[in-house]
Amino acid sequence: MPQLYSYIRWSSERQGQGSSRVRQVTAAKAYADEAGLEMVEIEDPGVSAYRGKNTTAGKLRDFIDAVKQGVIASDSWLYVENLDRITRQNVTTAQKLFIELLELGLTLVTGMDKRVYTLDSVNKNPTELMISILLFSRANEESETKSNRTVGNVVALVERHKAGLPVNIKSVGRHPFWIDDSSSQYEAVKEHPIYWSIAREAIDMFLAGDGIYTVKRYLNNCS
Repeated sequence: MPQLYSYIRWSSERQGQGSSRVRQVTAAKAYADEAGLEMVEIEDPGVSAYRGKNTTAGKLRDFIDAVKQGVIASDSWLYVENLDRITRQNVTTAQKLFIELLELGLTLVTGMDKRVYTLDSVNKNPTELMISILLFSRANEESETKSNRTVGNVVALVERHKAGLPVNIKSVGRHPFWIDDSSSQYEAVKEHPIYWSIAREAIDMFLAGDGIYTVKRYLNNCS
């Protein structure tokens, strides 16, 4: 039975905790059943496609390499919710990736609009290529706008910090696990009610000369 590889990606931890994964998996499974294909999941959790990390070091790159090496059949299907799942980079870079996938012999399916792309279909109907360019362009513009908005917000928070006011800068990353950052961005972070004391105890042991395995064994025994 031909295989349909469902590429599932989301950018942030918050999206992973929400409905993003379930939505993508459910739609891919329904399509695979309808088309008589065996579904295989490829998951890139918390990986952004705006800078192309998923295409250089993520599971999508692993998939492409596996097809090139013959580990995965070149006539397989690749299912994505939208084209922006595979990349949100600039349109020329995105188009190179799009063509690369098709030239491998893959059939690319976008679940949201049920479009099916193959190298042959794109060559016979250039309108499909134009549509993909427009979709990639829109995805890149959306990500760029969001990035600029995020940077502007962080700059404002840094200036607030310089002024001696409390801040909680969590829009560009995550705090260490022993920090409670659940408050507003205009409030100071707090000690995590559970993990702060644990982290403090581990650090004290390291400073006293204990090795990592001693600390790990001690913490395991305490849990």
